[in-house]
This record gives sequence, structure tokens and C-alpha cells, in this order.
Amino acid sequence: MFVTESVGQRKDGSIVQRRMAGLAIRDDLGRLSHYVLVHRDITERKRAAAELAHTNEKLLQYSHELQDAKYRAEMATRAKSDSWLA
Repeated sequence: MFVTESVGQRKDGSIVQRRMAGLAIRDDLGRLSHYVLVHRDITERKRAAAELAHTNEKLLQYSHELQDAKYRAEMATRAKSDSWLA
């Protein structure tokens, strides 16, 4: 059995991503009789996975920005407190 993915083009020109699984069928003597192939359109799944990865990257960036802003706010508060003590 094999499983592979490929990219193709539909009749309308749009791109389609497929996952294919195949199996060689043999007769009682072990000779190749025929193949069974199953094609599945995974275009939407691939698009959703790419969108999720992009969203995760943005969330990670926002998290770093928030951590930086928190640190700067804490430093400003500390500096303000230190100036009152002096």
C-alpha cells in the first residue's frame, strides 16, 4: 500500500490538492492482478491548516508584544516608585 499527496488543476483552472492511497491486488499465484486507487480532495483541509498556522504565528507575535509591554510597564512603575523614595 502507498499513500501520497499531489497538486493538480481542475477543468475550471482552479488548483486541487489530493491525497491518494493505492494497493496492488495479486492473484493466488502472487501475480499482479490490478490496482485499487482512492483519491480524496484535501484542498479545504490544506487551506484550513495553512490559515491555522498563520493565526498561530500572529498569536505568538501578539503574546511576545504583550510580554514586552508588561515588562516595560513594570519597569516604569518601578522607576516611578524609586523616584518617590529618593
